[in-house]
Amino acid sequence: MGIFDQFQSREDLLKAVESAIQSKTVKPEGDDGGAEKDVFFIADESQAALAELKTKFETAVKDNQNYRKRAQTAETRVTELEKENARLAATNEEFSKYNPEKQREEINRLLEEIGQLKADNRALSEQVAPLNHVIADYKAKENERIIDKALIDEAAKLGVRPEAMRDVMFRRSLLEVSDIGTVQTKEGGVPVGDFMKTEFEASPLWHPQSQGGGSNPGTSGGSPSPEALYQQAKEKRDIGGMFTNAPEFKGVTFGSREG
Repeated sequence: MGIFDQFQSREDLLKAVESAIQSKTVKPEGDDGGAEKDVFFIADESQAALAELKTKFETAVKDNQNYRKRAQTAETRVTELEKENARLAATNEEFSKYNPEKQREEINRLLEEIGQLKADNRALSEQVAPLNHVIADYKAKENERIIDKALIDEAAKLGVRPEAMRDVMFRRSLLEVSDIGTVQTKEGGVPVGDFMKTEFEASPLWHPQSQGGGSNPGTSGGSPSPEALYQQAKEKRDIGGMFTNAPEFKGVTFGSREG
């Protein structure tokens, strides 16, 4: 079938032929020096149609590439969704194994155990509280004993007069027992030995009295005097004996405290 064989009248065919006539300028073949001339020809509609089809094909190829990319993205997403769905299905199956009633019973049992533990803890606290008071009292008394012994030992080293021991013991309130068991001042943490040396130097009445020649206070009618017993107790570090025979402490039980 030709390109000019589908017209209903001669006039329509002539119009189509006329519109299809085209021209172009060419040189004669074999005549390099000849003048150019115009030639006329009927345009080949098949070439135009081919160009159009080529354009449509290229467009279709691009669209197909885009569709393929979108399809690959969709496939990847579908794969991810399938994996997620499988994970959720496995999780749901795992949860379906649990019996809500048993879980509730287990929770109630744990709550009961917690309540019992709290009650036991309160009971233990009530039992421990008195013991803490006993321990605190014992520690306080033990610290008092340690401080008293330290004062008496330091007084003995310095040779404090027996009559001044009451004044020495009044220094108790200025002392404490440190965390490592040593006796020191509450203010400044001065060791008891240094503290007593300072107090001794500042207290002349603590200094021992000189004895007259030939006198012997250690004997009276064949039995040792209280002063001699005090000196003997001081040499032996016998705290009870020192308190018993010190002039200001006769009849006082060691460890007792006024106020």
